[in-house]
Amino acid sequence: MPENILIPKGGGGGGSGTVTSVASGDTSIVVTNPTTTPSLQLASLSTIAANEGGTVPIANGGTGSTTAAAALTALGAGIANTVQSAYLTGDVTMTNANTFYDGPALTLVAGTWLLLAVVQIVNNGATVDNYTGKIWDGTTPYGAAYTSLSAATNTDGDIVIAAVAVLASGATLKASVASTSGGDTLKATPRGNNTGLTNLGSGIFALRVA
Repeated sequence: MPENILIPKGGGGGGSGTVTSVASGDTSIVVTNPTTTPSLQLASLSTIAANEGGTVPIANGGTGSTTAAAALTALGAGIANTVQSAYLTGDVTMTNANTFYDGPALTLVAGTWLLLAVVQIVNNGATVDNYTGKIWDGTTPYGAAYTSLSAATNTDGDIVIAAVAVLASGATLKASVASTSGGDTLKATPRGNNTGLTNLGSGIFALRVA
């Protein structure tokens, strides 16, 4: 049984007896110690949250900072879902064989992130080329993938890399690719039917889950 029972007061919306949102600065009526010596008092939502160890019942409604997810995040009881993306803004020539060349990159805050990268590659030679891709911070790899392109000049394809990164502090993560032959290319824009798709051919995407 909770030590406090929250009865929101004022402009919660939804008509008499119905509350659809509670902002962090709202003043509310609190029934303290409901099972022993109940009493009524006024308290701010942040004060109630502090007394309850950061957990407080909040209706799922409102907009901006008054949504349930935003209020939970502000009170330290959860995180807001964060989605980030970045794209390669120019082609990258992979001059040397067996050397990692950087594609799209993201700067992320501390947390647990689900990552996906799609990088378009072009085999500019006439031999079968093998490609290794990885998502990493320049030192620590978080996920990798491997693919091959056939022995025909200007064959292209995509390498797809998935990863989960647990970051203790902020970091820049990037998708990098190495080829078994020199002279291949990481493409920024799809090579065909690409009207309106400039610099959308290679990207990295991140969803914060914790």
